[in-house]
Amino acid sequence: MFWRAFAHHTLKTLLRAVQVVAFVVVPAVLIWLQTAGLPKAFHRPLTEAAARQGLQLDFSRMRLSLLEGLVLDDVRLRARNLPENNEVGVDRSAVSLNWRALLQGKVELTSLDLRGAQLFLPLASDGGVTRTIRLTKARARLMLSDGVVSVPLARFNLQGIDVVASGQVVLGDAAEPQTTPVLRLPPEADRVLEILESLDFGNTPPLLELEFAAKSGDAQSLQIPRLHFDARQASRGQIALRDIQLDASYRDRVLTVQKLSARDTKWGRLDAFGSWDLGTGEARADANSSLDPSPWLAEFSPDGPWLATEFNDPPSLDATLEINPRQTPRIRAIGTAASGPFRVRGLAFEGISGGFAWRDGEFYASDIVLARKDGEIRADIMHRPGDARLRMDCNTDPMPFAALLDDKARQGIEKMELTFTDPPSIQFEAAGTDFKPANLKARGKLKMGKTSIHGSPMENATADLSFSDLALTLSNIRVKRPEGEGSGAFTYDFGRKQVRLDGIRSTMNPFNVLQWADPKVAKETEPYRFKAPPEVTVGGTIGLEDATTTRIWANFTAPQGLDYDLLERTLNFGTATGSIEFAGRKIRVDIPSARLYGGLVKLTGDITTGEPGARQQMDVTLDAVDFEKLTRLYFDYKDSQGVVSGNYTFSFVGGKPREMRGNGKLLVENGNVFAIPVLGPLSAILDTIIPGTGYQTARRATCDYKVSNGEIRTDNLDVVGQGFSMIGQGSLYFVEDRMDFGVRINAQGVPGLLLYPVSKLFEYVSDGKLSQPEWHPRILPRGGNAKKPEKTAEEKPPER
Repeated sequence: MFWRAFAHHTLKTLLRAVQVVAFVVVPAVLIWLQTAGLPKAFHRPLTEAAARQGLQLDFSRMRLSLLEGLVLDDVRLRARNLPENNEVGVDRSAVSLNWRALLQGKVELTSLDLRGAQLFLPLASDGGVTRTIRLTKARARLMLSDGVVSVPLARFNLQGIDVVASGQVVLGDAAEPQTTPVLRLPPEADRVLEILESLDFGNTPPLLELEFAAKSGDAQSLQIPRLHFDARQASRGQIALRDIQLDASYRDRVLTVQKLSARDTKWGRLDAFGSWDLGTGEARADANSSLDPSPWLAEFSPDGPWLATEFNDPPSLDATLEINPRQTPRIRAIGTAASGPFRVRGLAFEGISGGFAWRDGEFYASDIVLARKDGEIRADIMHRPGDARLRMDCNTDPMPFAALLDDKARQGIEKMELTFTDPPSIQFEAAGTDFKPANLKARGKLKMGKTSIHGSPMENATADLSFSDLALTLSNIRVKRPEGEGSGAFTYDFGRKQVRLDGIRSTMNPFNVLQWADPKVAKETEPYRFKAPPEVTVGGTIGLEDATTTRIWANFTAPQGLDYDLLERTLNFGTATGSIEFAGRKIRVDIPSARLYGGLVKLTGDITTGEPGARQQMDVTLDAVDFEKLTRLYFDYKDSQGVVSGNYTFSFVGGKPREMRGNGKLLVENGNVFAIPVLGPLSAILDTIIPGTGYQTARRATCDYKVSNGEIRTDNLDVVGQGFSMIGQGSLYFVEDRMDFGVRINAQGVPGLLLYPVSKLFEYVSDGKLSQPEWHPRILPRGGNAKKPEKTAEEKPPER
């Protein structure tokens, strides 16, 4: 009985002990191991096991979880043969051990489950810029076997991109030295990272799926059999893309892009594929794009003219890019581009198309067609370092293109005031060190239809054109207007701000011809109005900004005459020849021979323009000019009759008659001098003295005269008629409307001898108004209150 009782008591005690252990001690130990962790003595075997797999493992606590097994907290994991600061930080890691080896007293890791892992890996470029790859929010399972880390599935965020990856990494030998503190990136990869850091993917991060295989410390061993990238949107500055997809692979340091597609906000599309050998630097890409290029150009070249470019429809681009650092040229690109309607700075175009090529900084464009509503431009362009060439065939109005130039060039073209009713045809080839106008030289041909320059029209014109040193020269010009034609050479010098005329010959209106060169110069010829187009030759230089540099001469022959304004009256010249010279602000006029009112006239003058109050010089010579027409024109005298000859050399200031200075001689033959109001009252006196002579025509009348301070002075008036003569002297004050003039009337023949003793009785004076002359005897008072005339210095008239 005793043994039976003892066995029962012992079994009961053991059961109670087992219950205590099972329900108290074991849970307490497990709770303790899960919260407080295993003693640090257990850490070393585990880190040594990781080191044998090529991993450097460090952690703050090792716990035992009923659900996850062995768990490590605050893990620091570093792979051998990578840069020293490639450490992976893990919030928590579940560790799987090889239990068979553990039973044999060995600790071997078989897997690590990472939660909340993160990696910051610095990468340096050849330019000395260090960029850090940021890998965060990682969840992955690492399978460890014989120095190989297999990743069945890993999820993490890389530079803002959600990544789903799988693959394996072969860890190197622990004995291999650590020599590279920072990984080196090729310049192209550095540029990719730089762009990646600048991209904004919006609220939804893009997704990158990839499969990989690599060996730690050996970047060249990296293989990515499959890579797929998908982003709903991405933007950088003004560039915005959506629906971005990329399918690629990376093997033996060759990146192959099977597909790259994207859309922009205007429903343009990009499709591309290609390859890039990171080892040799060789690359090739083919792209087809209908993306809007404006934001791309504005982002990467913000100072270009395309900032004001607007496309109605997306332009299309087909291009192939090849890069081979071991060959020359290193970079080659070839393709075609086309666009429908677009606008540049408000200038509308119907479309553009052409082919292009690029080779190491050398650019070629061929078969360019730029269309506008009124015509098109065809061009070929070549631009190499130190060598620029352009061939162009333009059949559209070029003036609107001035809106695309800089302010200085645009203002220079606008000053030409060119208006094309019919689009011109311009063909030229240009060459220079670059496309700056100052460095270009060009030659070509010009053909124009109805065109207007400075408001002066032409029917058509042809010319050879050349451009050099900022000067545009038109030679072999043939111009046609309704009234005539012209030829010669014309140079518009934008640099020196002048126009040069050479060998201009014209049967057109000179005013219209000079209007093409400079309206200000043409305006100075307004007083010369030809009745029919003269024959004109012109040459010289016109200063566009500095009038003092103008030197222009023009010779003309006008078979049908011209009208010329002189002293506020219009002279109607017949056949005339002459010349006009412009020297700065001075104009020299020389008309050596011209028909005027049945006679001849010679005229020279020096006119100063642009200077108010400037004194003008004139010299006029008359030969047998109709006296009646001339006096009717200037003095409104009627029935003067006869012809007049003489000359007048004088100077004057416009609008100031008192400032006239001059002298001359006058001869009137077979004229009725008494029809002149100044001498008119003497006709009745003469008829009283010598009956029948008062209304006769004078055979001859002469005088020398001077003009000064509003006074016309003569001391030798001599009038000879049938049976009488008249001698006089005095002054006519044409400004003050008064006169002081004396004459003596002598009879001819027998009456003259009989009347000589009393000849002083026939001396008359007029000292009243010039407009209402009153003549009275010199020695008799005019009335009781009349003043006795003052005696002159010489009592007798001058000898004839």
